[in-house]
Amino acid sequence: MYTVVPNIASLCTLDKTVYNSAKTLGYYLPGDNGSADYYLDVTDTSSSSDGGSIIVANDGGRWKFVTPFAGNIRQFGAKGDGITDDTLAIKNAAAWSSAPGGYQTAVGTNTGGYVSQAINLSASKGVYKLTDEIMPGSYFKLTGDNAFFIQWDINKEILSGINEAYQWDIKGINFVGGNSQVRLQNNNIDTTRWNIENCTFSLCSEFSIKTFPTGGATSHLSANLTVKNCAFYKPHQILLNYCDSAVFDDCWAFISKDNFSSSTPVFVNGSLATDGHPNIYLNNMFGVPDMGTQGIDRLANVRWADVFKGSFFARNSRFGGESAGMPVVYWFAPPVTTYPFRGNTVSIVDCECFAGPASANDSAIVSLQGQIPQRISIVNCAGPLEVPYVIDAGGQIGNIDAYFANYAASSGQPSYSQFRFNFMANDSLNPDGSIYTARIPLSMRIYSQNLRATKVTRSASQPLSTGNNIIKFDTLNYDSQGGWSSTNSNRLALPMGASKMLITCDVVMTGSFNGGVLDLQIQNSSSIAVSRQSYFLPANPDGPAMSISYVADGNPGEWFQINIRSTATNVGSIISAVATTQSLDYIG
Repeated sequence: MYTVVPNIASLCTLDKTVYNSAKTLGYYLPGDNGSADYYLDVTDTSSSSDGGSIIVANDGGRWKFVTPFAGNIRQFGAKGDGITDDTLAIKNAAAWSSAPGGYQTAVGTNTGGYVSQAINLSASKGVYKLTDEIMPGSYFKLTGDNAFFIQWDINKEILSGINEAYQWDIKGINFVGGNSQVRLQNNNIDTTRWNIENCTFSLCSEFSIKTFPTGGATSHLSANLTVKNCAFYKPHQILLNYCDSAVFDDCWAFISKDNFSSSTPVFVNGSLATDGHPNIYLNNMFGVPDMGTQGIDRLANVRWADVFKGSFFARNSRFGGESAGMPVVYWFAPPVTTYPFRGNTVSIVDCECFAGPASANDSAIVSLQGQIPQRISIVNCAGPLEVPYVIDAGGQIGNIDAYFANYAASSGQPSYSQFRFNFMANDSLNPDGSIYTARIPLSMRIYSQNLRATKVTRSASQPLSTGNNIIKFDTLNYDSQGGWSSTNSNRLALPMGASKMLITCDVVMTGSFNGGVLDLQIQNSSSIAVSRQSYFLPANPDGPAMSISYVADGNPGEWFQINIRSTATNVGSIISAVATTQSLDYIG
């Protein structure tokens, strides 16, 4: 016989010899979103009550959910009043909803990947007090209607995936307090997919979202994490990432010194011991940093991201200027000499990067912490008016040329084929009077697609004599590296970043030559002319102009000189000389 009862307490009073199905109108009271349909399982005499899907009546009858496609934590006794401890109720609900696990698809003899059979679990509007961790199974789907999960124990997580989380979907939950608020973990399972949407994360004491391989910090996760339309209010940190791909789309982050620490990043990517290549992608993220005033109450050495392995990508994102902003990336990752061959990457495109304050010695969009990424792209970004784009923080690398040379020696690959940088910004002067090219360490400029050309001039008159005359350049118009030797102004040197270089030189002279031949030569380091242009001059020429060009092909460090060889007995002077060099085999 079927009956309707007001609540679970009434269900427990039903006579199992009379009734075999029933409907509750609520868990405690009718209309409290805890209603459910039950049937009496006459074959079961031993199951324990889980407070929801199995109810043991007063006479020993086992009342069970009529198999639903969805459930609610209120059906397990969660009140959501902010006072009652709802931990056990939500634990039971999570265990029940994730119990169906995953299903391996199959058609004939072909099998596909595992897909979730977890029951959709909802959390009605309310404030749910937690004092312990909720540990769902490997497959889990939770959807909240503006529900708050508040963890009262700062040393406890909220949702913990230590039972090997493979496929989780979490939507519409407001997470407050606790240690890490969502922990995602497994043993590097290829079918891993985690999706978090329309959630808020507030006031955690560690990470809002923590991904971690069961094997520890030396492992990685063959996993895809997507976080969409989420907001982070004063988290201690947002993400610890070991996933191959962690994507944040359309998120908002307010980072405050009230719940932050000195020498701390908002995002952490991998570890130095990580086996793998975790990647972070920030798309349309709006970041608001409130770190205090420099010299008064500002936290020192704070930043948006630490990269120990893998790559960091940001597009159309705002790294805000409140409290003068923060450095965007601290880079710790050593170069990759095996797969992935493209190497580790920092790519920041179409972003606002307020990476100050200017008086802090680590301020930059990318702050090198002893290592250099193999790819850097900072393109069409606004905001960094008073700080470098890239800085060798504290001089940890010291000699960047030696760093690249050591990479080439240890990897067997020329550094110019592995390190490629792309910096694009307006050439207008910044407030301190330096153009944007000065925002990049000297020895990195030749590896940039935009900074490969060097121009040197001879501005003062240089007398000529019969025989050889090596042009002595005295002014560097732009760039300080790549095609010019800072130790010898006569030499145009193949830079560390290239093995091919176009050399061009234009020379204007004056004087009474009394005829003869002027031979304009480009000589290599063995004083052999590798290119020459000969000019037959009449007596008293009127300021002859000569030009020469040559594609140098050699090894980094090899140098060339411009020589004017005259057979005239009465030789004049060089009025001006301009030489330009441009590396050719580098593609940024």
